[in-house]
Amino acid sequence: MPTRTEDVPAELVVDFDIADPALAVPHETLAAYQEKTPVAWSPRHGGHWILTRYDDCHEACRDWEVFSVENAQVPRITTEPSIPNEIDPPAHKHYRDVLNPLFSPRRMKALEDRIRAVAVELIDAFAARGTCEFVTEFAQPITAGTFVALMGWPAEHAPQFDRWTTDMLVGKPGASPEEDARVRSEANDAVFAYFGDMIARRNDPRPDDVMSVLFTARYDDERPLTDTELQKMLWLLMVGGLHTVRGVLSFGMLHFLRDRAQRDALIADPGLAGAAAEELLRIDSPVALGRLVKKRTVVRGVTLEPGDRVLLMSSAAGRDPAEFEDPGTLRLDRPTNRHLAFGAGIHRCVGSHLARIEIRTALEEIHRRMPDYELDGDPVFHHSQVRGLESLPLRFTPSR
Repeated sequence: MPTRTEDVPAELVVDFDIADPALAVPHETLAAYQEKTPVAWSPRHGGHWILTRYDDCHEACRDWEVFSVENAQVPRITTEPSIPNEIDPPAHKHYRDVLNPLFSPRRMKALEDRIRAVAVELIDAFAARGTCEFVTEFAQPITAGTFVALMGWPAEHAPQFDRWTTDMLVGKPGASPEEDARVRSEANDAVFAYFGDMIARRNDPRPDDVMSVLFTARYDDERPLTDTELQKMLWLLMVGGLHTVRGVLSFGMLHFLRDRAQRDALIADPGLAGAAAEELLRIDSPVALGRLVKKRTVVRGVTLEPGDRVLLMSSAAGRDPAEFEDPGTLRLDRPTNRHLAFGAGIHRCVGSHLARIEIRTALEEIHRRMPDYELDGDPVFHHSQVRGLESLPLRFTPSR
């Protein structure tokens, strides 16, 4: 694996840091790579390749034998692999067989009324004021609340998951590498301690929550899941369930702030909320997908060796003009939208159905209750393998 800039042709080397707050809106930078250096090398975080073309990212998602999910985080957040997100076949299939029924379209559809009730309650809390801090007063609590409800855990525990996931994913920007690593590690330890406590309560689950199903599940129809396996599964569900949807909703508000015509179309026809969710997932996909090269392969004339790490930039893939017409424009009437926000192939996001329902339902309620929202200050972004916003102040016509 290349470990120094000198090991890579100079024309392929770029100074890209996935954790740099200045790149929280990286579209211009990634578009330049896509055009001139679609297979680029960054020396950051131990060194890794960056793929930005749709076809390359799609193929890498599907070819798990070459592009493994093992050790896929850049930078590394956890010391142990999440399950099944960093597990390849054959074990991957056995874990997905456990999780897939939990996140079936039918089961997730049954959660819609609960999600809508939470959205209404959150908006009720600030509607009469005519202002809100969208991230902390809506995007965070609706995703964290859905997560703990799905698990069957106390609703009052939801805010601490926001703190933990933010610390794990963002660390401490501007701090020394040692301090940044300490913040991430302490949050990760706290999360696993919480999971361990919840797993210890095997005799007290609710009949139909996720925990009760996981306790009775069998790996390959033979044995129960170990406590460690359960912890690693819960870690993935937490990160996937909180920050990805939070990021899409927050970035989505910025897009509708800039494009009043598309917002007006959604207000006039709430039935467009599903299409709006897909378009927001495409135009500002918040997740960069990590991979580890297992077999020597060539991408656009560049040789990738076993042991090389790779970031698949789904946000850039969603803006590739070779795949999407007018890719930088929000279009709720886009006829075809094969975005990679949830990945592709066997590792496609298990929670995609839930994410779609959360985003669609939130968009419906936001544009029903506070349709004339405007910025009320500067947004604050963060950047990591999962991008997002830390704050988004809004003002709108007060209502009751």
